[in-house]
Amino acid sequence: MATQAPSRQTCQDTFESAVAMSLQLWQPLSFAVESNLGGGDGADKRDWFAGAVAELFEDAWANAPLSSSTTSTVSEDLLMDTEARLLQIMDDEFDTVVDDGSAYDVANDIVALWTQCRRGQFAGADALRQKWEVSRGKSVRGAFQAGKAPDDDTAWQTDDDEDDGDDSESDDEDDDVNMDEAPALVDGQATRSKPEPEVDEDGFTTVTRKKR
Repeated sequence: MATQAPSRQTCQDTFESAVAMSLQLWQPLSFAVESNLGGGDGADKRDWFAGAVAELFEDAWANAPLSSSTTSTVSEDLLMDTEARLLQIMDDEFDTVVDDGSAYDVANDIVALWTQCRRGQFAGADALRQKWEVSRGKSVRGAFQAGKAPDDDTAWQTDDDEDDGDDSESDDEDDDVNMDEAPALVDGQATRSKPEPEVDEDGFTTVTRKKR
């Protein structure tokens, strides 16, 4: 007996949940939320952020054929739009410029998840959920203040790092990210082209807070 294909609504719900978890796992965003770079409502902004990204795919759900050639073209456009939105919202809402290339990686993962979910293939979303479950409640703030993102060779920096000095270790366990459940999605919009990466004398790219 053939297995019944999942409904379009199931596919879309799975994708939207995957978008939310992808942002929960994005280290620059987690650091911004933990450090209140977006204000005291950073966690709520992150929930809205997921909706603002997912809405980019609304028309594509209905209009993009499943043929490989057409899907490839649509995916390239969605990749550019998704990366631009990630960068814009981080700048506008979290006062943070991300120029380490991670926005592209997250956008690429999200587009790949969209392609899979449209076809009723949930292995990628399931693997992402397992990764998210492992990360729940873990803080990235201490690792960022030490100058290195967890499991990565990329250096991160904000304006506050220069002022914290030896106090960075005392803040390691503060303000853990609340990852108890994947956030609900709401509407939002923003667009922006990717800024040019800035490389320091040691060859590291940086994430810096926008100066007002």
